[in-house]
Amino acid sequence: MNRRVLLGSLVATAGCPRQPCRSTISEEQIEGPYYLLLALDRQDITEDRGGLPLQLEFTVVDEDCWPLANALVEVWHADAEGDYSGFGDTEGETWLRGSQLSDDEGRVAFTTIVPGLYTNRTSHLHVRVAASGFHELVTQLYFSDEVNDALRTEYGPGDTFNAGDAYYEPSNEVDSRPRRGGFEASATLELVAR
Repeated sequence: MNRRVLLGSLVATAGCPRQPCRSTISEEQIEGPYYLLLALDRQDITEDRGGLPLQLEFTVVDEDCWPLANALVEVWHADAEGDYSGFGDTEGETWLRGSQLSDDEGRVAFTTIVPGLYTNRTSHLHVRVAASGFHELVTQLYFSDEVNDALRTEYGPGDTFNAGDAYYEPSNEVDSRPRRGGFEASATLELVAR
């Protein structure tokens, strides 16, 4: 292709919106009772909590699948025992909580553990995403049956599976796979312009 044809094709497509992402999570879910407004800019949120290692990677995009830089992504979840930091006996503690600003490709990564189970809830994590000019996304993310089976082997049986959790949403399941004695999971989080 010569230079003139290449430049012409670039100009012709420059104003076209990008195709929507194939699989994004934009389903709002309840925040839950355990959110704390904290400024914990950190990648490793494990602190002293033991459990199945989990490497999380999120990509934040707009409705046309363009990556969003400088989106604030907050994550919080239960430990292996099903407890949250900052409440009751854990007041003042901050384990399994953290936030980051997305990079130029819309990405953030967290090192943590697979969330534990507690009464009436399957394994899940909470996410809040905010960016200037966009509606905030507050949601919960879930894991596959493969991860949940490994979780029950490691943490002990829980009383609730995905299908029995009143909040479980199949479209909010992260893409997960085994990784060095634990798991890695990723998801694309979509924000809608105001």
